[in-house]
Amino acid sequence: MVLHPALAGSTVEDMYYNYHLNNLYAAQRRASTNTLANNVVALFQKDTQLTDCFNSMLDGKWNGMMDQKHIGYTSWDDPLENIMPAPLYLPQSQGSGSGIGVAVQGGAFSTNGSSLTTFAIDPYLAPEEARWLEIYALKNGTFPYTVSTNTSYATLSQCDGRLMSPGEAHVSDHRINIEID
Repeated sequence: MVLHPALAGSTVEDMYYNYHLNNLYAAQRRASTNTLANNVVALFQKDTQLTDCFNSMLDGKWNGMMDQKHIGYTSWDDPLENIMPAPLYLPQSQGSGSGIGVAVQGGAFSTNGSSLTTFAIDPYLAPEEARWLEIYALKNGTFPYTVSTNTSYATLSQCDGRLMSPGEAHVSDHRINIEID
C-alpha cells in the first residue's frame, strides 16, 4: 500500500523527465536522443506493470484501486486510457561534419562550429553562480575533443576526452563545469 504510490510516482516523473530531455536533445540533434526515447517507452511499460502488480496483490484484494488513468492529460477530464507521450527518434547517421555539438548554460547550442556565448564570467563570480557547457555526439562514432580557457581565473572540470556512440558503456554527452577561482 505504501510502496506502490512511491514507485509509481517516481516512474511517471522519470518518464516525463526523459520525455522532455528527449525533446531538447532532438532539437540539438544529439546521438543520445534515441536512448532517451527508449527510456520513455520502458518507463511507460513499467508503470503498467506496477499497476498490474498492485492489482494482483493479496489475491486481488485491491484490484482496480490504482486503475485511474494518470498519463496523458490534455484537459481537466480523465483520458480514456493512459497515453504515452510521443518520444522523438532521430536517424542513426546524421550526415557528415565533425560529429560534435556544443550546448552552453542558458539554452544556446551549436552543431556546426558557430560561436556561442555563455552567461557572463568574471573573477568575482560567486560559487553558486557556476557555469557549464556540454559537448555531445551528433552521430555514432568516436570523437576526441579538447576544451581550453583563455583566462587564468577559470578552470575546467575536464579539458579533453572522447565522445562515443550512446549505449550502456559509452558516454555520448559530457558536461564540463567552469570553476572560478
